[in-house]
Parts: sequence; C-alpha cells; structure tokens
Amino acid sequence: MKRIQILGFALFAVFAFSAVMVSAAFAAEPTGNEPALWLTTGGVEINKEELSEAEGELELRDTKVPIIGAAAVLCSGILDGRVGPGGTDIITELLTLAGVKVPELAEGGTALLCTALEGCEASTTDIELRPDFLPWLTTVLLMTLNSNLEPVELFLDLISEETIAKLGEPGYDLVCLVLGAAVEDLCSGPSSLDLELMPTGELLGTFELEELELEGLLANCTQGGNQSGHIDGSGVIRLASGAELDVSSN
Repeated sequence: MKRIQILGFALFAVFAFSAVMVSAAFAAEPTGNEPALWLTTGGVEINKEELSEAEGELELRDTKVPIIGAAAVLCSGILDGRVGPGGTDIITELLTLAGVKVPELAEGGTALLCTALEGCEASTTDIELRPDFLPWLTTVLLMTLNSNLEPVELFLDLISEETIAKLGEPGYDLVCLVLGAAVEDLCSGPSSLDLELMPTGELLGTFELEELELEGLLANCTQGGNQSGHIDGSGVIRLASGAELDVSSN
C-alpha cells in the first residue's frame, strides 16, 4: 500500500525516459545507471512483495489555462501498492484520506476532493481529482552524475516502459470551478521521483519541478496544452507494517 498526499499531479508516476535527467543544480552529466534495491529495517533487502504506503503533499498546476492563465490545486490522498525484489514496485489504487477508493476516470464514482490555490474558485465539493491508467509499475534506479566537484548519486523511482506500452502514460483528471462553471482538465505525461533517506530515518520521495522543466518532462493537459502540467512536492514512503524503507545499489 503506497500512500501519497497529492498536491496536484496525482500520478506519482515516474517516466522511464527520466533516467536521462540532468540536474542543473549539480552542473553534472549522467555517467551511468544501475538497478537499485528496496531495503527495510537494518538494511535487509526486500526479496518478496511487501505492502507499502507513502504519505505526503503535492501541487498540481496547469500554467496555460485559457482565459484565467493558470490554475493550481492542493490535494491530500493515499496511494496503495507494493514494493518487491529488484527495486520493483507497483501503485494500484488511489484513496481518500478516509480510506475510500477513488475510481479511475473511466469508472466514475467518488473523487478525491482538493483545495484551490490559484485560478479555481474555492469550494469544498467541486474540486475533484481522479487517476487514470492504473496500475503504475515502477523501478528504482541509481543514476551517477559527474559533477564539477565530485560524483553525485541520485536514486530515482521510474515508471516502467511496460506500464506505458500496455496502459499509456499515467494521468489524472481534474475538475474545478472557473467563473462559476465546472471545467475539466485531463493531464498525462512524464515525471520523476527522487528518493532520499532523511536524518529521521524516513524515505522521502520528491518531485523536483526544476529538473522536470529542464528535461521537458512536464504533463500535457487538455486545457493548457503541451508541457503545461506542473507537479511539485514530496511524500514519505514506508512499509504498511510501519517499518521504514530505504534504497541501495546492488
């Protein structure tokens, strides 16, 4: 069970093509990629599927909405999934914080209610978010960057090519009120999740907006068009049992 509070781009999905990402903050070039592993308490390698959960907060923004220019929302929710051997994991469901399943766009039903940040009118009932193209299969990868100062290692959680080939790019559907009318925005496309072990022992997954912009890995939206969908924020990932997670190279 993977939980993540969604501040916008509810597709905590990560794109395989983001393995070529270059971070300007490091002024670095990628020099190598290798598979990584999930670890649990005491550095023990996970060698069978385990329920996991992630909880955090993300922002979803469409920067090119007609008439109003931009719209942004803040959403809180839960992702269910599993982590497994070889650095694999799967995201299977989106839930509300109360544990109610949020069906995919095509299924209709209960939506995840979000809060307006910009562009959308304030409402406690009309800002709705639904996922699209579940499940999302992902893999943890260690990427080494050749920095000006020293090599830098980044752990990325990347959506698998299998997911995209079979189901399409991960996406989400957002409905909010604009000038009193319900406006729908369907967004899909690439993203990348950076993984970092915090001093508290928690594994933090972060969507780095600056990196996504540099690599052209933003979402395409029906309202704003190509590269108009932005995601920014982070969440803590752990086993459903409460045990902490970590990642390591082979």
